[in-house]
Amino acid sequence: MRRFLVASLVALCAGPALADGSTPAKTGLPGTTWALDCTVPASASNYYLIYSVASNGNLVETMRSTGKDKPREIRNIQLISSSWVLYTLDDTDGEAVNILTFTGTDGRKKSWWSVGHDGKAYIRDGKFPDGGEPPWFKRCK
Repeated sequence: MRRFLVASLVALCAGPALADGSTPAKTGLPGTTWALDCTVPASASNYYLIYSVASNGNLVETMRSTGKDKPREIRNIQLISSSWVLYTLDDTDGEAVNILTFTGTDGRKKSWWSVGHDGKAYIRDGKFPDGGEPPWFKRCK
């Protein structure tokens, strides 16, 4: 069953951006900033995720950590529900990565599933392969 779910999620990522007729605004992300701790500045241990819309209309996630902003265009967005969003972006090495994010009832979000273009799982069932968990992000604005 897990292989079927992963294959289905990968197939969704292969579809056109916002294939369900949505716009980046419907993700609820443009204009928002998320951080591990909104009360302290961005740093290597407290990075911020800032969402905006590029001039071409695509959603952009900018990661701010140690003074260098790293903008990454988000594509192939699939709104699964109000809590789940699936999309593709290029990581810092330029590798296409499919990511499924979950937003809890408390408003925090984290990556639940992340797979590289070669099928390597970086996050599965909300956990890293070594057993640790990806961080929960809080909405700052």
